[in-house]
Amino acid sequence: TYFATTKSPANFYSVTDPDIMFDFSHDESLGDILATYSKFLVSQDHFECVGPHLRVDKMDPYMPMRYFALNSDCCWSTDERNGERVWDTGQRTMRFVASNIDTTFQMCRRDFSFTRYSKAARTKAPYTAVHVDWQYNPYSIPNDVVYYRAYAKR
Repeated sequence: TYFATTKSPANFYSVTDPDIMFDFSHDESLGDILATYSKFLVSQDHFECVGPHLRVDKMDPYMPMRYFALNSDCCWSTDERNGERVWDTGQRTMRFVASNIDTTFQMCRRDFSFTRYSKAARTKAPYTAVHVDWQYNPYSIPNDVVYYRAYAKR
């Protein structure tokens, strides 16, 4: 892994899709999410990773991936099976479920070798996120997104 070959003192690392936006990014009362996730992993040693639950309630009805998102494991099924738990952040209560997480956003322990669909804790509202690209009407995509999609894979 990366940390095995570096002298970084970091205890955690993050993996993310480039179009993830946390819902609470403008709510300073929630604190620093990376610090919160770090504290969570320190106190919950049975989880290797933690990340946000993906919100899909504001998806454009014409979005091509809507059916996939609404019916996939990424958003619902494991959450329903595992039951909700709570953890005190020191500022408020954070609700979470044990659930697999794809590349959406994960903070992982330093010694954990990243894999897709890692067994993790997925945090609930207000510690949730959206796939920004999933929110656009496919018939009126912003110019910067058109540019990104055209050149990101090169």
